[in-house]
Amino acid sequence: MDWWGVEIPIVDTEGRAMAVDKLSYRLMVDEDGKVGDYVFECGKYASLEADLTEVPFTLSDRRDFDVDGTVVYVMLKSPTQTYTRLGVQSIYRGGGEEHAIDVAWYPIERGGNSLPAVGADGTDAARYNLAGQRVEKTTRKGIYIQNGKKIVSK
Repeated sequence: MDWWGVEIPIVDTEGRAMAVDKLSYRLMVDEDGKVGDYVFECGKYASLEADLTEVPFTLSDRRDFDVDGTVVYVMLKSPTQTYTRLGVQSIYRGGGEEHAIDVAWYPIERGGNSLPAVGADGTDAARYNLAGQRVEKTTRKGIYIQNGKKIVSK
């Protein structure tokens, strides 16, 4: 079992706040070239009444799912040893429309969870969130990428 913390943007591309009750996310896995949805099975997650592939952003049971600001934490209870990448996609439904961002993929190294150098070229002092967006300030708790390294802000 592995914990993953992923930042989900709660503002649109123009910086306007989105209603979090209309926001959800989906995890994808790449299992040695075979890509598919990660299924949160109700038999493994006590707070679920049905299997989920799309999780409401606000779902938090403080055991398997948690939300801290813009970061969601999820417990992956299926064996992850054969996964080569983990993908995250956020989805917003509002005003009768659905908007989904492209899946952001993160490699998994066999020694533990590893996050990519999203947008970093090794000399860039900028920080990026896990959606690959450049962030000016990292005042919130979460995981960021800077110079190709994972930075944990507590």
